Amino acid sequence: MLSDVEPYVQSQFSREDYRLLDKMGTSFLKSRLRKGRYRDKRVRRELAREESKVFHGPFEDVPLYLNDVDPEVVAIAKWRLSIAK
Repeated sequence: MLSDVEPYVQSQFSREDYRLLDKMGTSFLKSRLRKGRYRDKRVRRELAREESKVFHGPFEDVPLYLNDVDPEVVAIAKWRLSIAK
């Protein structure tokens, strides 16, 4: 989760990447992406802690989340693997 204390740094994901996640994700994840208006800073605020780990963690660790019990985490992992970022 993005803290109010740490400075904001733009992530590697573009607005088009977020739109692709919207197509691939679960309905709960889609609602949070739309609430964040596909903007990086707003989307990062909407993510839960576990989702944030797979979302902004190292790319090498992404396949570890494919068998997670949380469907949002699995959707984010598949999305990151599909865009290779």
